[in-house]
Amino acid sequence: MKNYKIMIVITIIVVALALIKIFYLKPDDNKNKVGKPNAAPIATTAYLVKPEKISQQVYVSGTIVPYNQVSLRSEIAGKIVSIGFKDGEYVQKGDLLVKINDADLQAQLLKNTSLVQLANQKKERLSKLKSIDGVSQEELDIVESDIKNLESDRAFLSAQIAKTSIIAPFSGTIGLKLISEGAYVSPNDVIASFVQTKPIYIDFALPEKYAGIVKRGMGISFQGESLVGGPALKAQISAMEPIIEPLTKTLKCRATYFGSEQLFAGAFVKVYLNLATLEHAILIPTQSIIPILKGQKVFVAKNGLAEEVKVTTGIRTDEKIQVLDGLQIGDTILTSGLLGLKKGAKLRITKVQ
Repeated sequence: MKNYKIMIVITIIVVALALIKIFYLKPDDNKNKVGKPNAAPIATTAYLVKPEKISQQVYVSGTIVPYNQVSLRSEIAGKIVSIGFKDGEYVQKGDLLVKINDADLQAQLLKNTSLVQLANQKKERLSKLKSIDGVSQEELDIVESDIKNLESDRAFLSAQIAKTSIIAPFSGTIGLKLISEGAYVSPNDVIASFVQTKPIYIDFALPEKYAGIVKRGMGISFQGESLVGGPALKAQISAMEPIIEPLTKTLKCRATYFGSEQLFAGAFVKVYLNLATLEHAILIPTQSIIPILKGQKVFVAKNGLAEEVKVTTGIRTDEKIQVLDGLQIGDTILTSGLLGLKKGAKLRITKVQ
């Protein structure tokens, strides 16, 4: 009786498995099976490879740097008697910006001038006496030495008086005034900032791999936050560092902008640099590139079937990417349905760009 029940259970299990196979695991002849001869073609779009023109353009961040910039300070301590500029004013090279009180120095110079005159008169008298051997050569030499010492003192006083006048070293714009007339200043006190912004520099750094391409005189374009909506401005590379930065592995470059646009030193800009123009480059849509373990690949349509081709890529644009190796002019690259494609799959190309 027990063996009979076991046989019934086994029979029920076998019948159930058979029914599952019949109703749930039945082969679907209409299902597309990639790679089989009787599989339905996969609908896809394609791109015909043709030669195109492309610019090797590099995008980097840059900073606007003033052509000249100084902090106005006095070389000597003293009281300010006059200020010859207003906040934010444009001044010319050589203009008197600040005058420090020099009354004591002027008095010392006047006294020195009198002493020099007296010494010269004494020298004339001794020279006449020397001609008749009335005095010794030593006395005459002492007077001449005194005159030289007095003249040295006069030169020193003149230099000190010159330091009481702060002169504009170049043409530029004065910043905000930090000290007023009547204030006592020392060499540590900043009176105002002074900047020359025409022309102006654009400083930026390029990756090491472009160091052999960039040259002096090469043109760049740049765009800043204050220039949004306007055309990109043009500048020329005027200088480069002679060494690569050890930490960042970049080459520091400086371009000069000679235009009339108002730019503010310290502002951030985006720099665009065209390094080269390729006339017959192979460009394909970016979406056709498939990453793989050791590089990248694309699917190429050949004789109605999908074929895998490993490629080496180069310059990337907004919509396309350059292929350096693996493709030829005239190849048909598949651009859609790539996730379901396998090597040897039948294709039905619906559109060719």
